[in-house]
Amino acid sequence: MTLIKRLGQAMGGEKLGTLYRSIFPAADKLKGERGDRLASDKAKDVFNGLLVGLFGLVIHPVAAAGFGYLAFTSSIWYLPGVLPFAIGLVACLMTKWYGTDQNGYLRGKLPWWAYIWSTPDEDAPGDIRGEPWVKNVYRWCGPTVACIYWHLERNRGMGLSYLCSRILTDGVYLDGKKWGYQELPSGAWRWVGRLGSFASIGVGTQTTMVNGVMWCRPWLSAKRQHDGNP
Repeated sequence: MTLIKRLGQAMGGEKLGTLYRSIFPAADKLKGERGDRLASDKAKDVFNGLLVGLFGLVIHPVAAAGFGYLAFTSSIWYLPGVLPFAIGLVACLMTKWYGTDQNGYLRGKLPWWAYIWSTPDEDAPGDIRGEPWVKNVYRWCGPTVACIYWHLERNRGMGLSYLCSRILTDGVYLDGKKWGYQELPSGAWRWVGRLGSFASIGVGTQTTMVNGVMWCRPWLSAKRQHDGNP
């Protein structure tokens, strides 16, 4: 039994399912790849999303600085809070660079033991082509600093997200620009709502294609709106 399943059972799958049904009663029973997916299945997606989101918070350098400050000024028991960031930093410094891509950018992989800090669908130092800030950091500071920026600030905890994922067979993506609730026959689902005119919150799953395989990953998002999209 996996750690994720053990944690889900400890949290009480039936209670999570009841809570989910109270929020999305119309989605209580929807067709999926393994038959009808019950509300409790989606509750597990929500729990996994919270777990991944929490990991993404604790590996951020600001969180590490906060725990370090508390350890220095209050109690040494806060010091373990620095470890998630510190381990990720060491992993980035130990990146094994294997060559350059077609655009001349150096590419590499984090150590195998640092999988949960990595981005399985994008080798280090990250999405240089699609993320202007990653490209700028790469040009100004080099690939190692860009690797640290990508894995510990810009795109945190993707490896853990993939460990909580499942493979889909239909190859159909969720609509990343659609508000409200959506559900695919494969069981992938998401809900996105507005928080006034300045922010949005979303929960559910994301669909991502990696090496020809479609993955359904747990997803939790809260962000400031700047372009009108979820």
